[in-house]
Amino acid sequence: LDLIQAAFLEVGLPFGGFMMSLFISQKWKTSNLAEEIQEGFPNYPGSFIEKFLNFMLTWVCPIVLGIMVIITVLQKFFQIVIIG
Repeated sequence: LDLIQAAFLEVGLPFGGFMMSLFISQKWKTSNLAEEIQEGFPNYPGSFIEKFLNFMLTWVCPIVLGIMVIITVLQKFFQIVIIG
């Protein structure tokens, strides 16, 4: 059960977030995301929240989650400790 926990909980969830942020920012485009959010939040276009969310989904989330997945895989499956 430790292998399943390491594979799905500690690696799978951050990897899923990494892939979702890449999909939204690169494939689906943040303009489509803005259209979806605008349906429930009419003031969204041009707001600070839109700029912040675009920045986070395009740059911060993929970088942080990608690093987190790499470090976790190295520690859990290869016993290579980079941080710590």
